[in-house]
Amino acid sequence: MPYLLEFASAQRIFRARFAGQVTVESLREFIAETTRFVLEHGDGSLVGIVDFSDVESFDLSPADVRELDRKSTR
Repeated sequence: MPYLLEFASAQRIFRARFAGQVTVESLREFIAETTRFVLEHGDGSLVGIVDFSDVESFDLSPADVRELDRKSTR
C-alpha cells in the first residue's frame, strides 16, 4: 500500500500520505478505504489532508482519472 492513513480524533482530521508510485489500483483502494473510514468515523464532518509530497510517479491515464472522478462523486 503506497499510502498511510492517520487520524487525529480530537481534531477530527485525517491525513493520507502517499509515497513511491501511485497507480490507479492504489487510488481505487484509497477511495474505498477512506469512504469506509469516513462513514465509520465521520459523524457529521471530518477534515482530510492528502499529501503527495513523497510520490515519485503517477501511473494514471486520462481514462483512469475520469473513472476515479466518477467513483469519488457518488
